Amino acid sequence: MKSDNLLDILPTRKIPWLSADQANGDVVFSTRVRLARNITGYPFPGRSSRDDRHRVCEVIKSVFPLSPQFDNAMVTDLHALGKVDRRFLFERHLIGSGQQNREHGDAVIASADERCSIIINEEDHLRLQVLQSGLRLHEVWPQIDRLDDSLSEELPYAFHKHYGYLTSCPSNVGTGLRASVMLHLPGLVFNGHIDSLIRAVNNLGFAVRGTFGEGSEVTGNLFQISNQSTLGEEEHQIICRLHRLVRHIITLEIDARQLLLERQAAELYDHVGRVYGQLRYCFKIGFRETMTWLSTIHLGIDLGMFPSLKKSELSELLVLLQSGHLQKGDNKRMTKEKQDMRRAEILKERLST
Repeated sequence: MKSDNLLDILPTRKIPWLSADQANGDVVFSTRVRLARNITGYPFPGRSSRDDRHRVCEVIKSVFPLSPQFDNAMVTDLHALGKVDRRFLFERHLIGSGQQNREHGDAVIASADERCSIIINEEDHLRLQVLQSGLRLHEVWPQIDRLDDSLSEELPYAFHKHYGYLTSCPSNVGTGLRASVMLHLPGLVFNGHIDSLIRAVNNLGFAVRGTFGEGSEVTGNLFQISNQSTLGEEEHQIICRLHRLVRHIITLEIDARQLLLERQAAELYDHVGRVYGQLRYCFKIGFRETMTWLSTIHLGIDLGMFPSLKKSELSELLVLLQSGHLQKGDNKRMTKEKQDMRRAEILKERLST
């Protein structure tokens, strides 16, 4: 086990789960699977005392090195971090939203490659997470299942013979499984079919959310599709149903892009070119606007308009240009205006190559 702090390693390292090197990488950004677990004998985090939270944290820290996925893992306690550092970890999908403002007994354990992590004392005592690039549900599920099995040998999970794993939120009771896939759907947005798709997905028992899951807004035409129910289905059934749905959405998105090219090619190329010019020469830009415009440049790359741009590097900007990453990268606090100016500088540097 390494003692290195995540904040000493991650700011200078590429983001492995945004490599865009998988099949359908033009539509699918990433796959994430989480498992919610709690330990018997302790109140759930929402009702825990400070001492209880610290005891739970120490118990989990004592057993995770037994899992082979965490060779050379990094452990970071949140109580020692400032707001920028916690924001940085949230943007990296390594802690929950509520943990940005909470300190006692909260920690994150991350594998050396950042793909596997344990979030401690968020909404539940443990949130196990595996994050990979592309559509890889059938690869990610066995990885997190093995991790869960190894930890269950050492930790007494809260489990009911009729209801399954017990969690803070009733919607997670049962398997405790939340599987999600991040999709880039500009074609369906541009042709006006995204609302009907969202309704159809919801009717099938799945949720459509923004980049950071529940409660987050959709930006940059990025949609997170995940299961809603965790009770009454086995894990592999949830994974298979989600995989089939995502494959269908991929087909719809590819067809939508093709239709745009057939019917509105001139307008599409003109729009992408104008956005590229705006990004190259803007002096300051907010993050929400950046997400929207980068989505258009992504589409332009898929259309073959920018052969010198690397899609993986552009995908990373969706993370690197957020507030916490900008301030961490420059190692200083910034006003919002300074962030907007620095964001524009980075965009000009990246897009001029």
